Amino acid sequence: MKIHSLDLRQRAIMAWKKLGNKSQVCEIFGISRPTLDRWIELEHTAEFDPKNRKNKGGRPSSIRDLESFKNFVQITEFSSIHDLVPIFEEQFGYPVAYEVIRRTLKRLGWVQSKKCFIARKPKRIVESA
Repeated sequence: MKIHSLDLRQRAIMAWKKLGNKSQVCEIFGISRPTLDRWIELEHTAEFDPKNRKNKGGRPSSIRDLESFKNFVQITEFSSIHDLVPIFEEQFGYPVAYEVIRRTLKRLGWVQSKKCFIARKPKRIVESA
């Protein structure tokens, strides 16, 4: 989701106060109606400034400790990522999305083969004489 600048937010609020029509303001500034409504609610709070947002929402977009995750994957038996997600949350204490685990496994060289994950062996380069 796009984070709009404080300047845009203030100009949109001033335009709404001047015009009195939310739909016109949304069309002029290219924002949605729920966005303008939320800005109006937050106008006199610290969260109106996008830099002061407390709850950024969602799950982390990456795994915090890659080395621990690598060891965790090597000792944990699993056949699909769906099996791994709740075990990960229990072990590490924070939730991550399925896609984060899938992407990290791929980066570590794990591939799905016949409904099970295996560590891909690095290719050996044979030099010809």
